[in-house]
Amino acid sequence: MQSDSKHILYIGLGIGCISILYYLLLIPGLPVFIIAPVIIAALVFLYRWLNKDYHPAVQNNIWRMAILAIALVMIADKADGLVDKHGQWDAWAIWNLHAHYLADPVYWKNMFRNLEHAHPDYPLALPATIAFFSRLAGGFHMLMPYTLHVLIMLCIPVLIYTELYRKSLLVASLMLLLFINNDMFITQGVSQMADTMLAFFFLAAFVCFDYAKEHRQMIILTSAFLGLCMWTKNEGILLSLVFILFHAKVFVFEWKRVLYGIALPLIALLVFKLGYAPANDLVSRQSAETFNNITDWSRYEQIYRSWMDTINQHYKTLKYLVVLYLLYCLLRRKLPDSRLLLILTCLAGYFMIYIFSHQDLEWHLFTSAHRLLHQLMPVTVYVFAHKFAGASGKGAFQLIRL
Repeated sequence: MQSDSKHILYIGLGIGCISILYYLLLIPGLPVFIIAPVIIAALVFLYRWLNKDYHPAVQNNIWRMAILAIALVMIADKADGLVDKHGQWDAWAIWNLHAHYLADPVYWKNMFRNLEHAHPDYPLALPATIAFFSRLAGGFHMLMPYTLHVLIMLCIPVLIYTELYRKSLLVASLMLLLFINNDMFITQGVSQMADTMLAFFFLAAFVCFDYAKEHRQMIILTSAFLGLCMWTKNEGILLSLVFILFHAKVFVFEWKRVLYGIALPLIALLVFKLGYAPANDLVSRQSAETFNNITDWSRYEQIYRSWMDTINQHYKTLKYLVVLYLLYCLLRRKLPDSRLLLILTCLAGYFMIYIFSHQDLEWHLFTSAHRLLHQLMPVTVYVFAHKFAGASGKGAFQLIRL
């Protein structure tokens, strides 16, 4: 793995580490002057572990770095024009509100009383990170979540670029152009909601797993990022379970390394879900009526039409790539890349969530379909760019003979 990629992965692991340790140390009511040194020590340990086999990278070509720098400036400039001051509705009504609660060492549990619209069952990776920095700064400021989200958003194209530019600078540059021209990616990136963080962690899991055949320690990182997906959003639990299911033999065979990586985020999630959070409304409000939705074909048509409208408006290039690639596989009578099948399975899982939703379907689709597709957009770009750049794309799937 490129040392540049390791630095990006460290940012993701660092954010996850901060959020988990802050939340777990908040429960016994420890003051911030104790929490901060513990987190700093953990970050130093994590950095040393991630770079224990560090070898100096080959000198980066100035043109490669110039292309990346120009692309990041263009994305950041666009973000400045697309951002809402306080983020989108979910940002100030849910995620930043949760951060305000968690920044209070005494009354933070009051967030679980706000059941009407604030969704206190949502995992805490994003608000706990903001809360920690808020306490360090002595108070909440809107610049804090905005800066964090811009950082996470930029990490996505940078990680893909650093994985590709030595294989094919042309493909890597075209990938950057795709992100620059996708206003939905940038808008969601600065929306101050957790979807971009989930997209980053899920992408990182894919990247790490592609190195697991040669470096089995990468299974630890893959598992850690899957755990962070779970700790970020409820949808992350679905994404992680699908990923594990697709690579079940690898994960069973390497169960010790899997446990090393996933243990801490899983502990935090279980403490949160079992000890404090109310039941998720999509689960608790299931009934015989919602299960009857499975035979309501009009729902399938409505969901499909909504998704295709969103895809045609914001992700048309990716749609054409997927369709052409599937046709190519059909003509060649070969199975598609397992990673693409994994992504399509995640989409199918999201589709079924809408089928069983107790919410007004039109409203549910309008408020969330674009965000769910945004979560899977970076890994889709990565899979296709990785293939076009000439990479094998087999990753750790060959770790065990199937």
